[in-house]
Amino acid sequence: FLFGAFSGADAMYAPVVHRFRTYAIPVKPEAQHYVDAMMALPAFQEWTRDGLAETLRIERFETV
Repeated sequence: FLFGAFSGADAMYAPVVHRFRTYAIPVKPEAQHYVDAMMALPAFQEWTRDGLAETLRIERFETV
């Protein structure tokens, strides 16, 4: 993780990890290890599942 053990800094970068994955942005191998570690966290996986299961849609943001 960014500072050894998982910390608040990693929590703040979780949305960035999602963006790299969502937009298929290539990252260097060192960064890919971080992305993989974040995505392997059970809490990250739960957060992702919960987000994908969300049914609330705000139409004006869906068409941007």
